[in-house]
Amino acid sequence: MERWKDLGASKLYRVARLSPEHRNTLLKDARVREMNGLQFSRLLAPLVERRRRVTGNMRGHGLRMKVQAFTKKLAAARVPKIADPALREGLRADLEAVLKAGREQLDRLD
Repeated sequence: MERWKDLGASKLYRVARLSPEHRNTLLKDARVREMNGLQFSRLLAPLVERRRRVTGNMRGHGLRMKVQAFTKKLAAARVPKIADPALREGLRADLEAVLKAGREQLDRLD
């Protein structure tokens, strides 16, 4: 730990979660000390082993949270008087696309 403290807490935590073989492989790379967060993530990505499978319920919960947040934002939005007819029609088309996507998702639930 002392030897690698200059990596920072975030990188050390991510390294500690690797298997011992992958950890040793990663730490042998001399470039690790100079890498920024994105470069480090890219180097780390193939070495990370997922321990938990993402289930349908997990994905469903995530989608539900997104829909609730979107609904809240949309309900709170104020539609101003829009003088530009092209902008008004564009917004109308976008809102109709949201309705269509919502209906398609509803159909998939049944």
